[in-house]
Amino acid sequence: MNLLKLFTVAGLFLFVGFPLNAQFSLGIKGGYTKAWQDYGDTEVPENAIIHVNRMNVSAMAYYRLGKHLELGVEPGFVERGAACIPGFGLFFVGDTKYLLNYVELPLMLQASWGNKFVFFSKIGYGGSYVLSGTRVVTDLIFTDNPPKRDAIDFDDPSYNLNRWDHGIYGGIGVAYNFDIHRLFFSLEYYHGLKDVEKLNASQARSINFNLGYAIRF
Repeated sequence: MNLLKLFTVAGLFLFVGFPLNAQFSLGIKGGYTKAWQDYGDTEVPENAIIHVNRMNVSAMAYYRLGKHLELGVEPGFVERGAACIPGFGLFFVGDTKYLLNYVELPLMLQASWGNKFVFFSKIGYGGSYVLSGTRVVTDLIFTDNPPKRDAIDFDDPSYNLNRWDHGIYGGIGVAYNFDIHRLFFSLEYYHGLKDVEKLNASQARSINFNLGYAIRF
């Protein structure tokens, strides 16, 4: 926990501490998130849908270290979760979705090649924290009943959820530069290292399909 807090403070310092010069860029991105969880050795029902359709939005601040290399942070908001119960308990209680809303702060190293048309790849590490969450349970016996939605009380020990997470970020993308402006598309992956549910294997995974804009100073 202390290491994660130190990393978060260091990332915020990096975000606000760079001088605005020709080596600096700011941007924003957002798009669709496909999120699920890795349940380890736990088996899920055959043909079970374990992913949920979510969204994400992030700011970006990068400092150029060299011709092809940049260091930056991407603080943002991302919706993750899962659509299958094994990651959250041993007993099947229905068709259950967990929808979790995170703020995150990854520290990223990005490499790029090209002038007008640019290909880039990036990798990094960061921490995230759940702001809120919802459990959606669909009755599989009385199918005419509407899904039941409950706000998650993180102080309720029956959930046993970890609010802090940390993991590895990676991505690739293509961009188009015009003057000091850049438009880009990126495909990004998150690999959580901490179980979301304290008693079961339930590491967060997600893929983002994002569009973004950046300006270079």
